[in-house]
Amino acid sequence: MQAFDQVSTTISPSLSFPVQCGPYWLLVGPAPIVYPFVNPRRIYAATCYRHLVQSRHGLQTTVLNVRGLPGGDRATYNVTAIQEYMNQITTLPRGQACVIHCYHGVHRTGLIFCAALMQMEQLTMSQAWQIFCRIRPFQYPMRENIQKGLEEWAKLLRFKQDQKVK
Repeated sequence: MQAFDQVSTTISPSLSFPVQCGPYWLLVGPAPIVYPFVNPRRIYAATCYRHLVQSRHGLQTTVLNVRGLPGGDRATYNVTAIQEYMNQITTLPRGQACVIHCYHGVHRTGLIFCAALMQMEQLTMSQAWQIFCRIRPFQYPMRENIQKGLEEWAKLLRFKQDQKVK
């Protein structure tokens, strides 16, 4: 079995179903670092994600790795960092899918996934997190630093809406 096939068959059950978010489809991919046969320098996961989404759902796919965000319980997330990833999502062609994943499973994926739902679907933080937990193969509580980052994001979104009203 080649590395690509091994990654595809292993990550296939953990790849979420697509969630419509504005004109896009969002999916959550598992953190590839948990697979000992994946070499992070020559990652096959992005190719596998694209192949799986195309074959299962017929959607052209972009893979968004959020490794640029800091990880861990003490990491802080500001709206500028979140906005950079949101810009990458919102510049995709309409109707395209975006698989969001990070390398270590420290909730950065959930942060960006929820931020996208909050922005494009006007959901609250708790509504977005419920959707995220529903599509993940396991549920877990929101980390405090992720919650603070999403609260800051929600404040920015409310501020932008208030500016439009004026």
